[in-house]
Amino acid sequence: MTLKRTMCAILAASMLATGAVATQSVASAESVSSAKTVSVEASGADYGLMDNIQDGVILHCFDWKYKDIMAEIPNIAEAGFTAVQTSPAQRDDSFGVWYMLYQPQSFSISSNALGTKAELQALCDEAEKYGVKVIVDVVANHLRGDGYGTVDSSLDRTTHPEYYHGLGGSTNDGDRYSVTHNDVGMADLNSENTDLQNIILNYTKELQGVGVDGIRWDTAKHISLPSEGCDFWKTVTSQGLYHYGEILNTPGGDNPNGLMNEYTSIISVTDNKYSTAVRDAIVEGRVPDSVGYWEPIAGVKKNKLVFWAESHDTYSNNGEYGEATQFNSQNQMDRTWAIVAAQGQATSLYFSRPAQTEKSKIMAGDKGSTHFTAPEVAEVNKFHNAMNGQKEYYSKGSDAAAVCREQGAVVVKPTGSGSVSVPNGGSTTAPGEYVDQVSGNTFTVTASTISGTVGDSGIAVLYSGVINKKASVSATPSDSSFTTDTLSITLGLKNADSGTYSTSEGDSGSFKDGDKITIGSKTDAKGTSKKITVTLKATGEDGEEVSKTFTYTKSDPSLRTYIYFDNSTYNWSSVYAYVYEGEGTTAKSNAAWPGVQMTKDSATGYYALDVEDFKNGLVIFSDGTDSATNRYPAYMQPGLEIGGTSKLFGANNSWTDYTSPDSDTDSSSDTDTSVDTDSDSDTDTPVKVKVLSGDANQDGKVSLRDASIVLKASANKATLDSKGELAADVNDDRKINSLDAVSIQRYDLGIDSYSIGKTVEK
Repeated sequence: MTLKRTMCAILAASMLATGAVATQSVASAESVSSAKTVSVEASGADYGLMDNIQDGVILHCFDWKYKDIMAEIPNIAEAGFTAVQTSPAQRDDSFGVWYMLYQPQSFSISSNALGTKAELQALCDEAEKYGVKVIVDVVANHLRGDGYGTVDSSLDRTTHPEYYHGLGGSTNDGDRYSVTHNDVGMADLNSENTDLQNIILNYTKELQGVGVDGIRWDTAKHISLPSEGCDFWKTVTSQGLYHYGEILNTPGGDNPNGLMNEYTSIISVTDNKYSTAVRDAIVEGRVPDSVGYWEPIAGVKKNKLVFWAESHDTYSNNGEYGEATQFNSQNQMDRTWAIVAAQGQATSLYFSRPAQTEKSKIMAGDKGSTHFTAPEVAEVNKFHNAMNGQKEYYSKGSDAAAVCREQGAVVVKPTGSGSVSVPNGGSTTAPGEYVDQVSGNTFTVTASTISGTVGDSGIAVLYSGVINKKASVSATPSDSSFTTDTLSITLGLKNADSGTYSTSEGDSGSFKDGDKITIGSKTDAKGTSKKITVTLKATGEDGEEVSKTFTYTKSDPSLRTYIYFDNSTYNWSSVYAYVYEGEGTTAKSNAAWPGVQMTKDSATGYYALDVEDFKNGLVIFSDGTDSATNRYPAYMQPGLEIGGTSKLFGANNSWTDYTSPDSDTDSSSDTDTSVDTDSDSDTDTPVKVKVLSGDANQDGKVSLRDASIVLKASANKATLDSKGELAADVNDDRKINSLDAVSIQRYDLGIDSYSIGKTVEK
């Protein structure tokens, strides 16, 4: 057991009571007389996390999929983050660049590039097990475009002009009315409208209903206050939750101090002016001067402020707003983080950097950096939590700064490493010998100075004590279905040297973090589906044994609906299938874009995926990247219809019914259902069939989707079944081409063409 662990709040309190300051040892797991088995992972107390968001620190998983955040929750708790923040959960049909999430189309939890409503709830459920709170970014000042046909019908400007201010123009910080009423590149919503307020209130209730603990309000400065005749903030915060608003630089107008105090009487707010000052000093190699902006300038209470080292705006906007932190090193941001996050009362937001730096290349749904687990970050977080409620003093030396707390200090050099001597401001930190939890170096604290050697990170975190840790176990993949003979599972382990596993197939043994086991070989699933369980156990440093069971389903592929992908045409290194049903608020998908990675089926040689739960849905295949070309169907085109039966995507983009060779039925994979768009045959169809004219995809209605399918069919990029061919040939010229597509489009616009939309016999 190492001393480089965080101390919990209880230990910190006991140290205050006894006045202990020197490095101490505490009871280890070996001193516990008997191990207690628990079936839950952990609680916030096990990681020293705070009970409320404002007292802790926040990890901004900018643009991460909910599933990716969920997988990292144990590491997030281990790194000392009390809360995690997601990007907006509102409707965004683009599945494209990150900023489209900030131009939403609804006030509801909708499927977007981050995932589904069910996946957000699963994230909240998992986070709760570890004591981690979930914050969701909400855009309420504006919606997409001008509001005409770009948003949900319930919010459309044509039918609800009262939901929009309608002044146009642009904002000017010198004119508060323009800040709250003019457009910000998109139509400004009428925040004073009571009906609109209630719509947004209901959205916050929906978020709360799936387990969300807090809301970050985008562009909060552009939404009026009660003193300006607007009850928006009182209404949307009435159901509880933690709320903080984005107010960049100033709220505008001629009374910014008064406005900031009014905002903070209702919600917490960002203090980016202070955050920028600290960061700029670090980047320039200077010791920062100030300890805040809005607190000393306007008297805003520190426990209503949010600091950061960088934000998604400063990183992802190519410097369009005066800051471009992607050009600064991660280490410079970490040194800035250490100064702002070591302080109490204010919370701080740590930004997970995207892999891309160019604005147009940062895509919604991409997982960002996991550097938040680095000791120089995590130990600062743990310090922040352990020092909760203690006095503080910001101290500036000639070549380093120190945030002094009663039971420790964080020391930061703007550049480099080496020996430092910093004033112990106000004699705040109790004298004694301290171990730097980052480098392991020893620091000496007297009534007047803090001295020692700062390691390579430039950050030293000084405090005493350890925290007993609960073990956690994981399996990847978890709780999944498979049709291959066997499935390989990677076992994960935290805070324990080893664990044990057992399976319902009778296998058992010990494992370490990263070990793999194989299941399925002893289970015969021919003609049926059978469940296989894997139970993992481990004993943590606190002496408690944790146990978690994972369930896998081995199925005969002939019993379920599958999609198969012949990769011989594209030769992608990986094949993903994004499967979805419905549109708008009713949409659901098998995962956030790019969907689920398909596995190669040993029986067929094709990539396969079980889609039983989406057998009436549509599918888009891709190589798993955000490339607009490495996908089929093409970008912004609807997916291929599964239609309730197993399908094969074959050579030349054919899409046919398919039966696996493992089935007793004959395979239909060789059936050619492509459309002969150049046929000039005058031969009548020998069999008369009743069809809905224009219903190319045979879903019982005629829409623009049918027109799109007809266009693709005419270019040999989609196939239609026999009834679909008859329905698509709306002008009865025995050809399927763009003329048919145009006719369907005209019908959708209300201009009836031929017999479209009517049942006819052909």
